[in-house]
Amino acid sequence: MEVKDPTLSIPLYQESWEINTKTGTWKPSERSMKTIDKSDLKSIQYQGKWTQTKVSDSQSVYQSNAKGASFSVYFKGGRICFYALAGLTCGYAKVVITGKKGKPVLNTLVDLYCNYAETSLKFISPILPSGNYKMTVTVQGMHPVWSDKKKTIFGSTGDFVSLDHVIVASPEELTLKKERI
Repeated sequence: MEVKDPTLSIPLYQESWEINTKTGTWKPSERSMKTIDKSDLKSIQYQGKWTQTKVSDSQSVYQSNAKGASFSVYFKGGRICFYALAGLTCGYAKVVITGKKGKPVLNTLVDLYCNYAETSLKFISPILPSGNYKMTVTVQGMHPVWSDKKKTIFGSTGDFVSLDHVIVASPEELTLKKERI
């Protein structure tokens, strides 16, 4: 961040950083978490119709608008999150995390609609105790729509759910990060 009276700006965005409070200097946070790319078919299991779609010259996502299509990731306790594309044609995704014997420990909806296209963090789980888990993200085949008093319709025009990448942090990594603070 730069403060030049009377403005505050962020000339170079960093998703996470560490500040040395003694010197006032900073550096990007070192991520010891495991990043799983959308195309890692050993770690991510896709069900249903998913297509790779180009977002920009340097980025693509896997996406589907087929109701019931899903992707799943198995992981050991800690925290899991995923990054996805949000935009005008995006809809709702159901996120379910199951634990021992397939028992659900988390069940929620994620709204991927946005008035402009952007890829960012869309879901982050609570910290989960040690154990084996599975996160499944499912296309709901629905999207947000609303209207004003004049009955003008606003909202998404599609049901797309996408995936850019998944990040998994083990309980040990989360404990180390807490100790650094």
